[in-house]
Amino acid sequence: MLAPLVTHLNSALRSAGYRIPPSSRFNPHITLMKLNKKQYRRLKIDRSIVEKHSNVEFGSLLLRELHLCLMGASRDDQGFYRSYGSITLRPID
Repeated sequence: MLAPLVTHLNSALRSAGYRIPPSSRFNPHITLMKLNKKQYRRLKIDRSIVEKHSNVEFGSLLLRELHLCLMGASRDDQGFYRSYGSITLRPID
């Protein structure tokens, strides 16, 4: 479901003059859950649970805004990545 968004985002970035090589580490994604404290970040989800539910439809979510964050960069006072920019999305007719 995210593939068309990633394709469109890559196209828009290239049109704006950004050069994104095919082997780039640029990996647009959506964070569904964020574990903030170090003790929780070490926790891993058992792969068998993920595989067991890989075909489950969890519903849909209307995206209203995208944030551009730099992974590994400084974080805010709550430990979240800083947003360097955001795009408000409008519904597609």
